[in-house]
Amino acid sequence: MDVTEQETAGLLQAASPLDATGAEPPLMVWVTDPGGACTFRSQSWYDFTGQPAGGGLGLGWLKALHPDDRAPAEAKFLDANRRRVPFRIDCRIRRSDGVYRWAIDSGAPRFGPQGEFLGYIGAVIDISERKQAEEALRRSEAKFATAFNAGPILLTMTRLADGRFVEVNESFLNTTGFTRDEVLGRTPFDLNLWVQPAKRLEGLQRLHQGLSVRGFESEIRMKDGTLRTFLMSADLVDVDGETCVLTALTDITARKQAEVILERYQLLSERTQDIVLFTRADGQIVEANQAAVAAYGHDRATLLTKRIQDLYDEAALPEADPQLALANQHGVLFETVHRRSDGSTFPVEVSSIGADLGGEGMRLSIIRDTRGRKGGGGEGQIVAA
Repeated sequence: MDVTEQETAGLLQAASPLDATGAEPPLMVWVTDPGGACTFRSQSWYDFTGQPAGGGLGLGWLKALHPDDRAPAEAKFLDANRRRVPFRIDCRIRRSDGVYRWAIDSGAPRFGPQGEFLGYIGAVIDISERKQAEEALRRSEAKFATAFNAGPILLTMTRLADGRFVEVNESFLNTTGFTRDEVLGRTPFDLNLWVQPAKRLEGLQRLHQGLSVRGFESEIRMKDGTLRTFLMSADLVDVDGETCVLTALTDITARKQAEVILERYQLLSERTQDIVLFTRADGQIVEANQAAVAAYGHDRATLLTKRIQDLYDEAALPEADPQLALANQHGVLFETVHRRSDGSTFPVEVSSIGADLGGEGMRLSIIRDTRGRKGGGGEGQIVAA
């Protein structure tokens, strides 16, 4: 059944309000007969595709589609035409400059006064920019998902309104020992995570006030009851129109333990009357306590430029390397003679053992002045190197 010029004008006017002004419709409008042959294509189609006038009639419009999209588009259209139902096709259409652009081609069946099927009216619209935006969003979401799940930092997302978890990463699950099903939909208080719940409430209050949450130190309880220390940072984020709290937790438990050990060492080394030194495997002194400064007569900066072998009396120096080699292997206790900055010497007892500190082979030696035992008088000293 042919579509008259009057019917076509009416269809175009219905398709776009701009047609009423006589302007070219912004959509590429088309009309088909009951058999599926295109009987009308708007000028905007020909301007866009560069097809010659009439080239889009019948099934000629398929030639403007990407070769990979032609067969699927034809099959979908003819199936809809047979069933007389609305359809939509996402496809790539070749623009007049040869570039393929993503487009939506959609149509709806037309029926006459007696319900007779007249064919379709439809329109094509270029959606390349939207496709590019969707692809950019997809890539961004993929990058976020990778970063969210792959990093060592514990990441959680909770709803601001009720505090319930909506997402956690693998690092959170691996560290805390909880499963995803045990966490999602529950609050940190349900899981008894916070050793000091007031800390979390303080952080939330800052977020409500528009303030940042950075470097909050908090203890978190694992599923098995053990406690670990974390540095917490948090930000408000919008997720599908809902305000959520994105929290990053950095595990500093090992660092805190190391700080405690360091404090104990500093207390021990600075308050003892013994001399404490750390050296590298080659004997280079890297740390010395105040007792060492007093015993050898060198200031600390000068001591750190020396090797422990430099503190030996010349007569005892040949014994130094064999003795220190034993210390690296399994620890050793020996006696020798050391020399002060003024050239005077004193007998010492050295307890030395190798240790791995931060991945570097070091040696800890405790050296005691034995003049009291040798009849020389004075307090004995222990020196660690």
